[in-house]
Amino acid sequence: MRRIILLVLILSLYIGCAQKPPTITKVDPSIAPTIGGTEITITGTGFKASPAITVTIGGNPATGLKVISKTSLKATVPHGIAGPADIVVTKAKVKSLPYKGFIYKEVIHNNNNIKITVSGSYNYIRVNVKSDQSGEPVTIALVVGGALVGDDKQYTWQIFIESDSPRKLLPGKELVFENEVQIDPNAICKVIIGIEEYDNPPYAIYWEGKVNTPGKSMILGMSEMKSLIKALIEKGKKMDRRGSVVVSGRPTNRPDYDIRMSVSTSLGNICATVMLGQEAKPVTILISFIGDETNIFGSTSSPKKLLPGKSINLVDLQEHKTNMDVVYRIELVIEEDNGYRFILQWKGRLNTPGELEIQEMPKMKS
Repeated sequence: MRRIILLVLILSLYIGCAQKPPTITKVDPSIAPTIGGTEITITGTGFKASPAITVTIGGNPATGLKVISKTSLKATVPHGIAGPADIVVTKAKVKSLPYKGFIYKEVIHNNNNIKITVSGSYNYIRVNVKSDQSGEPVTIALVVGGALVGDDKQYTWQIFIESDSPRKLLPGKELVFENEVQIDPNAICKVIIGIEEYDNPPYAIYWEGKVNTPGKSMILGMSEMKSLIKALIEKGKKMDRRGSVVVSGRPTNRPDYDIRMSVSTSLGNICATVMLGQEAKPVTILISFIGDETNIFGSTSSPKKLLPGKSINLVDLQEHKTNMDVVYRIELVIEEDNGYRFILQWKGRLNTPGELEIQEMPKMKS
């Protein structure tokens, strides 16, 4: 009889221990966007990996469960509805008491009204990130942008912008991220901006479209953002600075003058582009000529204003057959705002830096 009583007591203790519910004492972060994707850390007791643990947030199952220890686990927040949401940990069909300190916060509306624009030409790409005047200061923690080249079955993700240096974006202000690369104007570009706010969980803005078009934007959770970046980078390659376009140095005889030129092929055409440095003074390109050592086979005579930090496509010859062995020559008549004129001459083979030189205008005979 004593043995039976002892056995019953042992079984009762074992069953009682097995059915002891897990507990939740802390959740970090305790606020997450309604779009989901945020990874949270749940602290408590009874988090053994076996038997399996499940977590629900607002009645919806969390994903990405990782049991760190008996007192800590990680989970990825599912999509939810703005407001408080109970978190429940279940183990062996035994549930914890609901944790009441978690809140879904709606940030999908982009409260700071941050807008992304992507512009460029054959030899540069620029990503502008602008905040609304009525918004709050934010930190742009990450910028990744690239162009998709190829079809759905086989494509290359060419990264043209990559920055992980945090930069502060103030209300009504704008940040510019740019690079000197060659982008096909018909390529689909994707830009991902990681954003940190003072009292909101981090999130990302994803932009997709062609250069110089409005494109489309949407809000991503951080987990979604990381997955997208990983998938794209694994599928593609990083572009070198200036990509497949080679840009000349400053004029050999005037290295103080921050003006440069690239002469390249794009889609079978010859493209000549001139760029002015950020600190240079505005100039006007009056006339441009393109030819080889003996002939001139293209010209423009419409004055074009070139502003600091900008670039202009001067000549885009669609009918001339390109020859990579020919030494091409381009001459520009340039006028400064004070009336001073000079000739900017580039000589070299396509897709090479060539040689850039400033020459005095020939004096007119009296």
